[in-house]
Amino acid sequence: MNMPIKTFWIFLENINRLLAERDLRSLSVNTVSQSADSETYEKYKKGLLAEIGNTTQVKEKLDRAGLNQLKQM
Repeated sequence: MNMPIKTFWIFLENINRLLAERDLRSLSVNTVSQSADSETYEKYKKGLLAEIGNTTQVKEKLDRAGLNQLKQM
């Protein structure tokens, strides 16, 4: 109840936008899944995988000396 009224109305407007986005995604998935064209399916799948992206992978080792310096601060 401590939220300013303007913030509340902004959140309310965004709820509808988010629901519409989810519905549009569901509509797209249903349309592609019922398509007989396998090329459409593969194109949509590649688009979704690109949207997901790659997770961050750290290949460097932990700098123990630097960590110890930070702990001493």
